[in-house]
Amino acid sequence: MHDAVYVANMCKADYLGTAMPDSDYNLCMYVKRTIDDPDGYDGQPFNRWLSDIEGMHVPIDWSEFV
Repeated sequence: MHDAVYVANMCKADYLGTAMPDSDYNLCMYVKRTIDDPDGYDGQPFNRWLSDIEGMHVPIDWSEFV
């Protein structure tokens, strides 16, 4: 579920209204296609988030997530 939320927020921030028409359908299809990508792997969106956070040198307080 968290992967889908991350992908939806990234899509809204980066693509909706610019690279793709702004609609709930387009957002949902983007999330589904990203999560179900046959070239991807389980947990890929989480690893993307983790990589982005690390690349920005933002500390992660893992006690907030456990």
